[in-house]
Amino acid sequence: MADTSQLPEPSYTYLQSGTYYAGLIVTDKYNRSSSVIKPVSITVTLPSANFCWETNFLEVSFTDESTEGDATITSWSWDFGDGSTSTEQDPAVHAYADAGTY
Repeated sequence: MADTSQLPEPSYTYLQSGTYYAGLIVTDKYNRSSSVIKPVSITVTLPSANFCWETNFLEVSFTDESTEGDATITSWSWDFGDGSTSTEQDPAVHAYADAGTY
């Protein structure tokens, strides 16, 4: 096992979905022991990126509508398709130079 614990009721956070094998060894005061290994099936819910927008001629307001998975969303990376980017959750109005599909 990569991670171990001496606690009677440990907690562990799995970062990816999959089947993992958790093991336990118990030892009594006479140094007699018993062990067991059991499969633990984990499903990790990833964040889901989504947004909406409103247009006013060449100006577009983007609003983040992403949903969290098992963890809080901590960063955003917008690409407006015209070479401009933003790392804000809800970027200010973006003005495009020309009409078109971006």
